[in-house]
Amino acid sequence: MGTQHHRAWYIPHSRDRAPHLARIEHTAAALRAAGYDVETDIDTTLRDGTDAHQDRNERLTDRAAALAAKAERKATAAAAAHARHDHACAALPEGGEPIKVGHHSERRHRRALDRAHTTARASIEADAAARSAAESARIAARSTDYRYTPAVIHRRIERQSAELRSIERHLTKYRAAGHTAETSNHMHQLELTKPNSSATSNTGPQYAPNRTPPTAPSSTAAPTYAPDASSTAPAPGTR
Repeated sequence: MGTQHHRAWYIPHSRDRAPHLARIEHTAAALRAAGYDVETDIDTTLRDGTDAHQDRNERLTDRAAALAAKAERKATAAAAAHARHDHACAALPEGGEPIKVGHHSERRHRRALDRAHTTARASIEADAAARSAAESARIAARSTDYRYTPAVIHRRIERQSAELRSIERHLTKYRAAGHTAETSNHMHQLELTKPNSSATSNTGPQYAPNRTPPTAPSSTAAPTYAPDASSTAPAPGTR
């Protein structure tokens, strides 16, 4: 029986976010109960907002490039599959001649039909894979631009402002009841999560680096928000 070695575990979608203390402790407790020695080292240091945005944009750009390369490979494979099918069809008798049962050509004819059917299925599957890869590449190429459109920025600011107000209400209730982060795990979690929803003046604009900010929208479009003392981009949290 083989053994598996885990060098590290991680929580998906936790990059630049506040650590989920309850989930970490629950996992550590389950591992200890299973007989493992577990030590936790939680870093709650905030990363600079500009660095976090730039890092995210670089990851999105790398992903788009990788998907574009994959789409190109799939398209090449689909073209090759089509060529194999055309070659297989060219080996069939002209005019759709039926199989001559008992004739010396029967076995060769059946093999040719089998090859034509097999290559046809392979060609259809390769074409579907190429179309899927091309669509994924197209979506990835648009993802960064879409993330920084005025309407999306507006919704992001509204959502994070609502989250911040909710956190403040809960923290006010805990403080009124005499709780602190040391006596309440939930309060501690809220204080760690709060920076993810806060608007700070040092996070930089919500536009991709080296991009020209969108032009002023028409009267029917969502307004553009430029970061200043009263309206700024949200600061990412921690890992």
